Amino acid sequence: RALAALLADPHTASLGPVMVTGRTVAGAPATLERLCARVEEHDLSVGEPDRDGISQVVGVWTSRDWVRAVTTFLTEGGCRVLVGTRALLGEGWDAPAATGLVDLSTTTTPGSIVQTRGRTLRGIVGGRQIVQASDQFHGVCSRFSANRISA
Repeated sequence: RALAALLADPHTASLGPVMVTGRTVAGAPATLERLCARVEEHDLSVGEPDRDGISQVVGVWTSRDWVRAVTTFLTEGGCRVLVGTRALLGEGWDAPAATGLVDLSTTTTPGSIVQTRGRTLRGIVGGRQIVQASDQFHGVCSRFSANRISA
């Protein structure tokens, strides 16, 4: 739903949002065509768009491959918004070009928050490691019931 909302708004659709999950890479067909053209080591294509105009990349590759490819695509300016899960874009994920973060995870630990924030707080300029300014938003949603509270 997040990707559909981003693509439905002309302001955010122009940013070429791409979504990465453990099962797929999705986005607007034109954006994914540009991504597939850059990933030469895999035979990839873009599937037919659904009713929201969202297509998926089709081909034989793994989440390790597509996280690396989409991160490079983001770094090189192929897309300016990346939607993903903390499992894929958390600890170990490195994208110095990222300058903003919206974290909508439902469960979290202090360590995972620090790791997630670190994704957008560092960069490399002129071969030197830097700490950069970043926009970060951490949403908290709670549901209350008579017997328990769940986040």
